[in-house]
Amino acid sequence: MNKPLKHTTINGSKLVKLKGSALIISITICTIATLFVGIAFMYFYYSNIRLLDYKRSKQVRANVNSGIAFYMRNPDLYDYDSTYKVILFDNETDSIFIRKSKWGICDYLLCSAYNRTQVYEKVLFTGALYPSDSGTALYSTDLNNSIYISGSTLLKGNIQIPNAGLLAVNFDGRVYESKELYQGTKTNSNSALPQTDKLVYQRIKQSIYDPIMPHEQILHYKDMPDTLINSFRNDVIHIISHDTIRLNGKFMKGKIKISSACGVKIGKTCYFEDIICNAPEIHIMSGATGSGQFFSTKKAILQQNSRLFYPSILINVSGADADQSKPHIVLSDFAQISGMLIHLEEHPDDKNQDILLYEESKVHGCVYTSGNLDLRGQVDGSVYCNRFIRKSTSRIYLNHLVDGKIDYSNWNKAVVLPELFDSKVVHKRMKWVY
Repeated sequence: MNKPLKHTTINGSKLVKLKGSALIISITICTIATLFVGIAFMYFYYSNIRLLDYKRSKQVRANVNSGIAFYMRNPDLYDYDSTYKVILFDNETDSIFIRKSKWGICDYLLCSAYNRTQVYEKVLFTGALYPSDSGTALYSTDLNNSIYISGSTLLKGNIQIPNAGLLAVNFDGRVYESKELYQGTKTNSNSALPQTDKLVYQRIKQSIYDPIMPHEQILHYKDMPDTLINSFRNDVIHIISHDTIRLNGKFMKGKIKISSACGVKIGKTCYFEDIICNAPEIHIMSGATGSGQFFSTKKAILQQNSRLFYPSILINVSGADADQSKPHIVLSDFAQISGMLIHLEEHPDDKNQDILLYEESKVHGCVYTSGNLDLRGQVDGSVYCNRFIRKSTSRIYLNHLVDGKIDYSNWNKAVVLPELFDSKVVHKRMKWVY
């Protein structure tokens, strides 16, 4: 009987080992493949979620922009401090919320949109964009006298002046330097200035004489922190004091009011943006920079090298206690403001400098006074005044313009300002707050 060969047994053992190794390798490969497939599915799943979030994010941003454009078409349809829901495309998932509120004489708009986890919100100041083709460089009322110009005076743009016109004269040895009296078109003015919008005038008086409104968070000046930031989503933080408020080394931004029964002095080490300031006397000290709305009843002064950025508004409504022998609004040498200067007085003194702009001072925007303007600096934009005045230590010269410059061509026609006059305007964004 034959015995089994040894190599057959050995070969069988090798075959069993090969089958076991192949099984392990197959399981390993399957596990790895399954893992990669799972990772791929997870990657595509989360990529799809991110893509959907990105699309939703773009959609809510587009919806907010649509809401702002929708509002700008007719802002008068919206009441103040009421939230309106606007449904786009007849789809509840594409809804926007619009809320209009007051901030001084400006309006600000809060527009938001939601789509599942995506939320987007914009806050902006809105204003009026006046038609550039009817833009006015100068409007001076017709009081039956000429406007006398001397020195380096420049009038560039459309001017509306008294019927008696312009006369070049020698003022204290200064002759008129240019060959042309003005550059642009000239028409006759009326015996009164264009009236300010009644609602704007009411808001100015309310800001001055009734500064504390409901739902404000009152904070005494002595308790004021060095850094104060308040979102326009929140209620107003109102800093008050019966004494003079001196602001140095402070950082203030947002929905903040400052009121003093005496005066406010803002130093150059203070940062301020979009605030409202209300006091009988306001001093923006030398070298100070910032932006806001400033309401005074006696005087408001921008000292040398101070600067108020766009959109800033300096307003004086002269009260019975105002010193009529001194200017109510003053821009010192090299002081600048981008925005508006407004002086209102029911019975102005014919011989007072209601607004005084010193040499090298500059306004980029609009100057409006129901009284007299002593213009020695430059206005890139529009001037509305009862008459010009030049005052020296010994004499008063009525309707004299010496070295003053008004250049409407330098005004950025895209600049938006508060709606001062009751006229047809286009409403636009003044400034993104955030």
